[in-house]
Amino acid sequence: MKNIGKALVLLVVLAVVFGALFWKTGGFDLAFGPYLKQEKVPTVFLHGLGGTQATFDTMIRQLEADGYGVLTDTYEMGGPTADKIDAKAVEADRPLIQVMFRDNAAGLDEQINWLTQTIARVKVKYETDHVNLVGHSMGGLLATKYVLETGGKEVQKLVTIGSPLNGSKLATMISAMVDKNALAGFRALLDLSPEGAATALQNLTSFNPDVRVLSVAGVMDTNVQWEAGQNIQDPEVGKALLSVLGSALNGSPGDGVVDRDSALLLRTVAKQFQSFECTGCFHSDIQSKPDVIAQVQQFLRAE
Repeated sequence: MKNIGKALVLLVVLAVVFGALFWKTGGFDLAFGPYLKQEKVPTVFLHGLGGTQATFDTMIRQLEADGYGVLTDTYEMGGPTADKIDAKAVEADRPLIQVMFRDNAAGLDEQINWLTQTIARVKVKYETDHVNLVGHSMGGLLATKYVLETGGKEVQKLVTIGSPLNGSKLATMISAMVDKNALAGFRALLDLSPEGAATALQNLTSFNPDVRVLSVAGVMDTNVQWEAGQNIQDPEVGKALLSVLGSALNGSPGDGVVDRDSALLLRTVAKQFQSFECTGCFHSDIQSKPDVIAQVQQFLRAE
């Protein structure tokens, strides 16, 4: 009888131990109360000045092919008509969210409002408190401004790709060449100047230390930059671009539009910072380069 009693006690102990493990993995932790399922952290993609859905098409398709996330929602924000949300009927542990601004030359003050509305909707839909932000060019400047203005508590990871975080001299030079009346339709140019970027990120030293950052900079040699301008079909446009590039970059390494130091500005304030320099990458398609996509995916996957 004593042996039977001991056996029963042992069975009870085993049942409690394995039962606790079972309930924990099934949705309830007996030792620590309600078991919280792993949070889905959506990744939001933001294009730059003049950007479209095509900006991140290559990167998103590659992430899907590699098993990192699924494009679940496409937002069209801003403009005179109602916001449009194209939500796919798919489930994803890592939702990928494409955000487009109908007015893709709008200033940062307008874009920050549209982005805030989008993130609020995404958080409700996916019952999450956090998002990742990936921005190309002005999209990275916008994402950084969002972190600063909101405190960044809901941003888990931030990726900036060829972003003029310290402004772009090219934007200043183009603004000077454009008629003032026409410039009103391109408010973004003013925000992309060194003065505009400094104003947008004036609280840079308060950058949230918990936000993990990956900044990507393109580094082209001068000859490649000039070839990029020469390959433009319209000779007059190509000639003008060559002149502006030569003056704006003034020998500084960069992607033809944004110099390296501007793209990597967050290294001066972010406590958790990584960088990647893409050799030979031009500004307009740096986000589609295989090496850049691989770096972004590795960063997003890291715990």
